[in-house]
Amino acid sequence: MAPLLRGQAAMCWTAFTKDVSDIDAVVDVVAYADGTAEVQNNDRGFRSLLAERKGQLLTMERMVEVVKRVLADPMVLSPLDGVIQQLTPLVGSADKVKNSTEDAEWNASNHLQTDVRNFVMVQRSQVWLRLNMTSGNGLHITWCSRRSGSR
Repeated sequence: MAPLLRGQAAMCWTAFTKDVSDIDAVVDVVAYADGTAEVQNNDRGFRSLLAERKGQLLTMERMVEVVKRVLADPMVLSPLDGVIQQLTPLVGSADKVKNSTEDAEWNASNHLQTDVRNFVMVQRSQVWLRLNMTSGNGLHITWCSRRSGSR
């Protein structure tokens, strides 16, 4: 769904497992695309929303800093390996951050852990591709499929 601007409306659909005859829905935190927000009786929800967004920003800033540093280093043979090596200690130090959805550092540490896992998966897929390259025939892929009931 596209971000809402103040004064706009949107329809939201939710699937229910039981028949529902009457619902009173209250939106108590709204963050608009123009940077404004409306909060009614849910300061904690608003703080969590801000911490999540700040955590994403902190993670992006740290990633950019690490990638720039790795790419600027002429001694780094594999930028991907270099980024993983420099981000991994940051993930370890993230374990010391207090566990709170209202804390931007905690949210940043969660995003950073996910990003490092993603980099490691890319690294493993590159290794797999190198191992499965044949000398003159391009990529050799072995495709396996398993149908239910077969071995």
